[in-house]
Amino acid sequence: MPTEGFEWYLRTNRVIFGFRTYDDLFAIFIGWPIGEFSSIKANIEYHFMRVVDLIPGFAERVRLGRREERFYGAATCPTFCAVHSDQVGQLA
Repeated sequence: MPTEGFEWYLRTNRVIFGFRTYDDLFAIFIGWPIGEFSSIKANIEYHFMRVVDLIPGFAERVRLGRREERFYGAATCPTFCAVHSDQVGQLA
């Protein structure tokens, strides 16, 4: 996917960033509120593209490419810790 480097986009309750990998692929990460995890997980590709479509030029470039890997989710990693913002001070 054509890019000039690291890309970062903020939308309401969403963060999107992407960058070229060492093997010349392009990684895209999207952050959603943890409260939406179940509904997003039920249809990840649909929700992924819905967020990508919030950035028209970016979406056009993404749609010209093809997905090389499966979707990965941080909430499925063994080190993931979900807390609400009002609990952050309680982690110490």
